[in-house]
Amino acid sequence: MSASLFTVLLGAFPLVSAYAAGLEVAYSLEKATQGISISSTGRIFLSQRYSTTAPPLAVELLADNTTVPYPDAAWNSYNSSDPSSDPAKTFVSIDGARIGPDGRYWLVDGGSNGVNGSTKLVGVNLTTDTVDKIYPLETAADDVRFGPSGDVAYLSDTNGALMVLNMTTGTVVRVLESDPSAMAYFPMSYNGTLVPGYQGTGSTLSVGLDQMEVSPDGTWLYYQPCNGGMYRVETRYVDASLTNATLAANLGDYVQPFAVTPSTGGTTIDGDGNIYVSDTNLLAIWKVTPEGRATVLVQDDALVWTDLMWVTADKKLWLPASQMRPGADGLMAEGPNMIFTYPIEAERLWNQAFEDLKANNPEVVGAYEKLLSARLLDIESFPNTQTENRIQACEQERWKQMKELVLAGLRKTEKDAAIRQKIGEGIRIMGPTKAVIEKSLQTNPQAAIAWVPVSFALEILANPFTEPGIHRDGLSYVVSRMEWYWNLVDLLLDNNSLDPGIGLRSEVEKRITDLYQKLFLYQMKSICRFYRSRSVIFFRDTFKVDDWDTQVKDIKTAELVVIRDSETFSTQTIRRHIGSLARRADELYEELKSVNSSIQDQTRRLEEMKEDEENKKCMSALSNTYPPDDRSRIVDDKGGLLRDSYRWVLDHPEYDLWRTDSNSRRLWIRGDPGKGKTMLICGVIEELEKDNSERLGYFFCQATLETLNNSTAVLGGLIHHLVRRYPWLLRHVRKEYDLGGAQRFNGQNSWQVRSEILLTMLQDPFLDGTILIVDALDECVKDRVRLLDFINKTSLQARIKWLVSSRNEDDIKEKFSIPTHKFGHSIELTKELTSGAVGVYIKHKIADLVAEKRFMSDKKTRDNVERHLTVKSDDTFLWVALSAKDFLHDADEIFPDGVAAQHRVVFLRSLGLLSRKLKRDHYNLEDPAVFIDDIRAPIEDPLAPLRYSTMYWVTHLNEYMASTTVQDFDMVHEFLCTKFLHWIEALILLKSLRRAIMAIGKLETTMRAYLLPN
Repeated sequence: MSASLFTVLLGAFPLVSAYAAGLEVAYSLEKATQGISISSTGRIFLSQRYSTTAPPLAVELLADNTTVPYPDAAWNSYNSSDPSSDPAKTFVSIDGARIGPDGRYWLVDGGSNGVNGSTKLVGVNLTTDTVDKIYPLETAADDVRFGPSGDVAYLSDTNGALMVLNMTTGTVVRVLESDPSAMAYFPMSYNGTLVPGYQGTGSTLSVGLDQMEVSPDGTWLYYQPCNGGMYRVETRYVDASLTNATLAANLGDYVQPFAVTPSTGGTTIDGDGNIYVSDTNLLAIWKVTPEGRATVLVQDDALVWTDLMWVTADKKLWLPASQMRPGADGLMAEGPNMIFTYPIEAERLWNQAFEDLKANNPEVVGAYEKLLSARLLDIESFPNTQTENRIQACEQERWKQMKELVLAGLRKTEKDAAIRQKIGEGIRIMGPTKAVIEKSLQTNPQAAIAWVPVSFALEILANPFTEPGIHRDGLSYVVSRMEWYWNLVDLLLDNNSLDPGIGLRSEVEKRITDLYQKLFLYQMKSICRFYRSRSVIFFRDTFKVDDWDTQVKDIKTAELVVIRDSETFSTQTIRRHIGSLARRADELYEELKSVNSSIQDQTRRLEEMKEDEENKKCMSALSNTYPPDDRSRIVDDKGGLLRDSYRWVLDHPEYDLWRTDSNSRRLWIRGDPGKGKTMLICGVIEELEKDNSERLGYFFCQATLETLNNSTAVLGGLIHHLVRRYPWLLRHVRKEYDLGGAQRFNGQNSWQVRSEILLTMLQDPFLDGTILIVDALDECVKDRVRLLDFINKTSLQARIKWLVSSRNEDDIKEKFSIPTHKFGHSIELTKELTSGAVGVYIKHKIADLVAEKRFMSDKKTRDNVERHLTVKSDDTFLWVALSAKDFLHDADEIFPDGVAAQHRVVFLRSLGLLSRKLKRDHYNLEDPAVFIDDIRAPIEDPLAPLRYSTMYWVTHLNEYMASTTVQDFDMVHEFLCTKFLHWIEALILLKSLRRAIMAIGKLETTMRAYLLPN
């Protein structure tokens, strides 16, 4: 994300710890740790990556923070150069480890190529600390999970298969062999960089089926390649494949796509069925709910290649960050190697406090929720008596609304504060507080409910015209201590800090929840009071009590109760941590109270946004067009946007699905010429741009302009648009430009360079959810197939969505109908869909005629004109637009000999041109059996000047033959006798076979209608 207006302030406040909020270093180890498993009794086992320091590969972490080989030194003594070293009874290369439902510690030994007996599944009895189960494997496995029956194990094979092991008989069946769900979709990436393959192959690293989890009830097996989406299949089918060969061969038929996941290091699952996925690219941990919804839980630069994670019963994530970074020879370990913990319980108490407050103070919470409901629709709006409460009671749905409100509120406050700097209002509050909020939302978006009132409070504090009666000092106090409040749960409810015999946990929870209620209540009242002047009718005198000092004292008293209780059981370390947080809060509080003048940060922001001469040259070399300018030109040329003519699409089920469903990532709007596709796209863009939070990039293709009719121009335009909207992305463009100047963007490798720039830009976390729009794909006449493949490929990623429009061209249909690409939807502009919109458009154009030409004052005339336009339009916008435009501007000059005569002129010129220019094999193919998809038009396309005449001469013939007795059939007859096959061939080369069939039908109808009566 770009440096915001306030980010320079973050270093001035020691608010944010070295790591993301809640992320703590549990252990720091010398050796790269691949995985962690924790037994029910608290024993910690680590599997370590093979390196030059080799043994031990499996260790137990002791209470004094030392490690010992596990189960013993003998199992960790393998030496490839020692002939006496038995690979069947030593660990050669541990790839996976997990404590199973039988209480054993199971280790997957991937072995070594050519070393017999080295691939195996090893079970260690945790009571005797000895190996008592060994299952030899014929092929290497990577990880293991267990079926609900306890006697079936699932082992992943990264070459693209799942192994099902009968733990009673030792039988192994391979299933999902090379199934698409088991294969990598894209290369592994680390922090925006593709990971190279091993042994200097020069390739990139792609890993097939690797991670697996079993749902808590044992119903589902979730699995995924490291480089692709997550899938699920019912365990009953997987288990049955051990004895049913047919089922084993066809198991892929029972597989369901489940969630879109990133380049992944490892996974784990909690008791509620939430799956945690490590993102090797963003260095983050994602949370995937049982419904398949994925959100970033925590992100930190230290979470490098987190692999085999673990969740303990106290809802704590253990994250072994092995620090594996790409090197010249694949992944190389770089210290320090840390194991982090991260709590996943904070949201529960915040939500409980909100619900309790709602039950105890329904009037206050109800008014607050209606304010939030109005802001959900429009961040600038306020409630009235008709406002409906849209805040969901379901926590799963509510937190998404709350997160949306927090982010929208922060954006609004930042924008408003930047404007108000000139008035002299202090806005330093935004920097440190915004940093804490953003960190917390990243780490735990489900607890966004706690941050909504804080974002409102920031808006109040940043406003120089605060409503009289607002207690700014009290709000400053609450805002300054939010990090302290936020960390209470993690510090005081840690299972290790509470003696189960004391029975204090529930009492501590009650104290914290009570404090949270008081925080909510104070902030809600302050917020509603602040907005009272803007929604007087709604709020009226609901909040008469202005005794803010008493309410702040209540909050401070609740804090003291929590602190006093915590001192009876918490450790000295926890008390020190609480004290440290309190001191930092006091520092911020003093800073907030002292803010009385604006911060002169605008200059810095302008410097960051400013384009110097070199940047201008760079962008000019990339693209000669700026899509918003093209959009303005198109809208102006077409007489302006009419919302009533396009708003129907906003309520269309397919559009709604595309907007709301994360798995719907491409919407194709298609239709015949004149159906209003481009103006529809312009309208959708206008609607999307009403929300400043939308990340948007678009491009309008135009076949007649070289700068707008090819695939590289499309990518250049999208990049240009995104960079202008989000200037920090320029660094990706400059990186390539600085390597070779304008030639990088316009040479023989321009497509590769531009596509890599765009893909890299789209990895920016801020662009998550970006919408890319391309209008008139059919008018991308050069390398369109390459662009279609790019759209399909990037549509596999959950980060972006595509909206495209085009005519119903065969090649576009084929590309967008690939069965494996189930993420795409389409809306065809049929007569039923467009007739109403065209009718509205006709009424609008008649109003223009009346206003500009000052005639048709009688209703009868207007109705006749409307009826004529409706009949002749054939439910297309184009005919109406051209007719109205011509009549408005050139009514006295156009077609002096009548429309039919003009059609005849065009027909004669077209047929004359085709008679002279059409020939056999225009593209010199010399092979009648060549596939149409393999044909590429030459750079200097000989059919380009013949395109219109080839496609429309029959249409002009039909138009004038319907209203004149002039005979031109001798010319038509001669043309058909001499050029018919050449004409059909040209239509096929122009990818217009459907038009060829229609044209022949029209020609036959016209000639029959004229010749048969005579």
